[in-house]
Amino acid sequence: MKLLIQVIIIASFIHMASAQEVSDQTRKNANEISKTLDNFNRKPQWQQKYEIYMTGGNYLMNNNDYANAIKSFNKALAIVPNSQEALVAKNYCRQMLKEQSKGRRK
Repeated sequence: MKLLIQVIIIASFIHMASAQEVSDQTRKNANEISKTLDNFNRKPQWQQKYEIYMTGGNYLMNNNDYANAIKSFNKALAIVPNSQEALVAKNYCRQMLKEQSKGRRK
């Protein structure tokens, strides 16, 4: 999980280095990314995993991949069993899967 975030940051820096001029906004964005990574790394490992599963689940849900989003939310719920955010998102995905299957049967 740290590797993925580090790859994203490195890619951002490569993109910035390839540009001849680095704007103040780009520098500000790079500093914000660095602070976010530092804050993320300070969190307990269970919380890091929970956030990664929730972020992944939300990404999948937003891209209509409801079955895999449910799997990701289940993994988040295994870490934080009473997470209202994960439960609501999982139930939404279940409902969307039901609606998709109804549409295919018609």
